[in-house]
Amino acid sequence: MRTTLLPASLLVLAIFSVAATIVAQSPKPGPARQDNLPKVARGKYLVEEVAMCSECHTPRNERGELNRSRWLQGGPLYFRPVRPNPDWALEAPNIAGLPGWNEAAAIRFFETGRDWAGKLPRPPMHQYRLPRADAEAIVAYLKTLRSGSR
Repeated sequence: MRTTLLPASLLVLAIFSVAATIVAQSPKPGPARQDNLPKVARGKYLVEEVAMCSECHTPRNERGELNRSRWLQGGPLYFRPVRPNPDWALEAPNIAGLPGWNEAAAIRFFETGRDWAGKLPRPPMHQYRLPRADAEAIVAYLKTLRSGSR
């Protein structure tokens, strides 16, 4: 009795080929889509990972590290402009809890880049023009933070 290995090996090869094609065409797992995250989590992502607000709005310790116990509670800026700028802010304001801001004004600020009086933020703050959903998410996250004493 003679066995033929060639057809069986071709069958296995064909199965692997089909399986590889199916895997290649399947959606790839990846990081969670940001638009599926709850609003506060989306805001935290935008504040901490995209805009990196903590770099200016969180005070630093004596070693220059962010003081996590005063997260986003404002403090002196550790850098200055190359050329004198009389409008340059020397301190970043406290944004934890958004003291002094109502929700609608804060959302409008992130959408338009202007405060409730229509003024632009002082440099080095960026003038953001975000989609409403992102502005709402940022405000929702900042409102969850402890404001501190500043």
